[in-house]
Amino acid sequence: MKIKSMIRPVKLTALLLFAALLLIGCSKNTSENSAPINREMVKAPVDSNDLVAPVPPVKNTVEQINRENFDKIKNGMSLFEVEVLIAGDEQKVTSVEKGGILKETYRWELEDGSKYIEVSFDDEKVVGKNQKGLK
Repeated sequence: MKIKSMIRPVKLTALLLFAALLLIGCSKNTSENSAPINREMVKAPVDSNDLVAPVPPVKNTVEQINRENFDKIKNGMSLFEVEVLIAGDEQKVTSVEKGGILKETYRWELEDGSKYIEVSFDDEKVVGKNQKGLK
């Protein structure tokens, strides 16, 4: 019985010693092993616009510039929703800030100019539309 009662404190002491050594090893300062920073190699901050490749313009087609898409454009739609609907290359025709409201007009037009959809926005929400050559 005496041997069993002595083993328990020995195990406990060994466990505590192991935990102490483990903590001492983990708390060692590792900065002495790291290389100094070479400021000449560190680049200036990157502008997020530099990370995005420019999207080439998409030629508009009669499948995009048509009466059906024109009729789907409703007041209150966002500029993004109209861009997704028409999915072509738009041109900003006008852009004016008036009374704190950004008023813009965009046009999606066929290359030959025979057909177009023109949409007016106030703060990127549709407020009007116009078309040419759509049947």
